[in-house]
Amino acid sequence: MTIVTHDISGGKIDIDITGGTYVYVYTQPPSSGGGGLACDDLGDCIHAYDAKVALVDADEFVISDSEDTNLPKKTLWSSIKSVLKTYFDTLYATVAQLAGYLKLDQSTAQEITGGFPYYEDTHAPFTDQHQLVDKEYVDSALAQIGARFFMLDAADLTVAAYKQTSMTPSALATANVSASINASADTLIEEWISPSTMTFSSLAAGVYDLNIFAAKTAGNRVVRIFWRFYERLADTSEVMIAQSNLSEIVTTYARFRVYATLTTDYTPTAGSRLVGKVYMQTTSGSQNTTTVLYYQGDEDSHWQTPVSLSFLNETYIKGDGVRKATVSSTQPSDPTTGDLWVDTS
Repeated sequence: MTIVTHDISGGKIDIDITGGTYVYVYTQPPSSGGGGLACDDLGDCIHAYDAKVALVDADEFVISDSEDTNLPKKTLWSSIKSVLKTYFDTLYATVAQLAGYLKLDQSTAQEITGGFPYYEDTHAPFTDQHQLVDKEYVDSALAQIGARFFMLDAADLTVAAYKQTSMTPSALATANVSASINASADTLIEEWISPSTMTFSSLAAGVYDLNIFAAKTAGNRVVRIFWRFYERLADTSEVMIAQSNLSEIVTTYARFRVYATLTTDYTPTAGSRLVGKVYMQTTSGSQNTTTVLYYQGDEDSHWQTPVSLSFLNETYIKGDGVRKATVSSTQPSDPTTGDLWVDTS
């Protein structure tokens, strides 16, 4: 004997009474792919259905309603997602909340507004006075020791693609140069070359400092300054010697200092000159952004190399009498490297 007890969307649940045994049979309604599917229980039928991987909000799920005597009901995938989001939001920070924190990974730079990063003070107590320094102190100390190449606006007389440098500050009017870009990129702003009369037999290991005035004058991209230090060989090729760290974020007009570190002494090829190239790095934002460099005159922008003994010997006259200055219309017969001959002819 079979009694139809319930219809579900064209399917039905039957109770088959055979010898006092009740067997529940669910018959799946016909589908576009074929006829109905008979199985002993609903779970077997679900297991036999075709699979769907990419769920959409309108997909339906069968549930047992614990608030309504466990009656079968349906709910949407969109409803399930909404309930899960509400629950997990009480346990984990949302993407929007995390945007307010400073990330350890700064490959995409974050701009800090209204303050400075806070570092928890969990280090060991200071044991020596040399530990009681900050970045401003280090900047000042590094800037006091070295040979300075002051940036000029005039093109180099030998290689016009570069601008000149001078070993003494210029009294000329302030000059500036700019670059603009609407992309996340490293962009060359300008490049300067050492005086053609200078020679370098060795570059000492140490810190090579760029000290420059800059401002962001247009656009909303995040801008930082950095520089690269090159050797320009006599054949016009270039070899990068070192690259600096990134500056603080450039906004309004200010002085910026960045440092390229040479870990070992470097020996330039004979006849080479030194080149300093200043770049801007632009990251997040959506507008064409302009950065301006200021130099010459009141803006004593310069790059600086550590002073080695060979550099001093090749550039200056020593005060111990070993190196000498000769004032004559005739070239000295036995000059020594580092001697100065003033030709009166």
